[in-house]
Amino acid sequence: MQPPLCWKKASGAVSLSLAARSVVRTISPTAYTPGQPDSISLAVTPDSGVFSWAVEETPPTSWTVASINENGAWDDVNKKVKWGPSSTPTAGR
Repeated sequence: MQPPLCWKKASGAVSLSLAARSVVRTISPTAYTPGQPDSISLAVTPDSGVFSWAVEETPPTSWTVASINENGAWDDVNKKVKWGPSSTPTAGR
């Protein structure tokens, strides 16, 4: 199944809406050490005209994913962490 036309594959493993103002990935610690846990966070800022959006992260196949927050879920079929769809609150509503 193809994603909606409003989605595109960004550099790295983040899929984002063309209407996203920004997606920032932070990895801590900054240097990868095999066998040691890392913390990955994504900060998504949708464009002001976006009312609903979703994010997917595809980790390296050798990684174990745990402790997903912000109502995210592991998709074992596609091997992705998925959030959304989420609604963007708008002023005056």
